[in-house]
Amino acid sequence: MKFSEPEYAKNVIVGVIFHNVFAWYVTDRDYWYLDYTKYERDLISLGYKEALSEDFSFRFGIAVLNESTAELFLSLIEALRTTASTLSEMMLTQRKMYEEYSSLDSQEYRDDILDFVPCFLVNFDRKQLYSMYPEMIRFELYVPEGWSGIRKDFQREIPEKERYWIVNGHNLFE
Repeated sequence: MKFSEPEYAKNVIVGVIFHNVFAWYVTDRDYWYLDYTKYERDLISLGYKEALSEDFSFRFGIAVLNESTAELFLSLIEALRTTASTLSEMMLTQRKMYEEYSSLDSQEYRDDILDFVPCFLVNFDRKQLYSMYPEMIRFELYVPEGWSGIRKDFQREIPEKERYWIVNGHNLFE
């Protein structure tokens, strides 16, 4: 398993803090319903007859992703881990392509750069999930007991050296 390029609202960029170590991952968005049992209950209450998966095999059998299951989960997705410099390079490559063949003012460029906006910050040490997921799905509602789920722009919460969208003092999102 190797991480794929970010794709808007599907293959998302996630910041994770575990044991005071920050890491970036590019993963399927569905990994970040931290408490799948809550999510599943809501789906059933909305009329979906069948549960998602009794064994949660799509997430390595982990129904509730929290501080107790984080170590196992993160070891299983290690190949999806990346660095700020790799993400910066990917953004700069995208930017260069548009500078050469199109325009940074084009709607297509603005849409493509949205692929690189981080969607989640999961702090297993503080039991917090921050969400900037761009669509209407409310991941912050599906956090484990004792956790807080917060929908807000968390970019200022990211350590400065991990802000891959800032290159030579320039914000690539602007």
